[in-house]
Amino acid sequence: MLENNSPWRNTKIITDIKKVFKWLAGITLALIFIGLFLFLITLKANDPCSRNIFTILERLITAKPWTGNCIKYHDQGLLRYKGQLVEGKYEGVWNYYNLSGDLSLKANFNNNEREGTWIYFDENGNIAKTEEYIEGRLIETTSK
Repeated sequence: MLENNSPWRNTKIITDIKKVFKWLAGITLALIFIGLFLFLITLKANDPCSRNIFTILERLITAKPWTGNCIKYHDQGLLRYKGQLVEGKYEGVWNYYNLSGDLSLKANFNNNEREGTWIYFDENGNIAKTEEYIEGRLIETTSK
């Protein structure tokens, strides 16, 4: 049993301890929200193909590879590339753009491998080079 002159009977000390715990709880909650925010930003940065944070979280939980359009923009806001992924693999035509927004490469993929004709463009939009691929192997290169 505590004596009457015990410091624990002092209500001021108890009130101060409660204030400290409230302050610590507030700081902890703020740090949790900051951590969650940074985690979501990191997810978004590592997944240029999805614009929906809920889709990113769903894929993170279910480990399903992405199927759908994949679009990324340069830091200035212009389109960087656009293509299609099927179960996380490159598929079909992919267009890549330079910092001016002009087409710099038209590429083809089949099941994540280079396929068909790849066309490289110069800064004026003229064909600079073509490459022919079969099952991911370079067969022929033509420079203009």
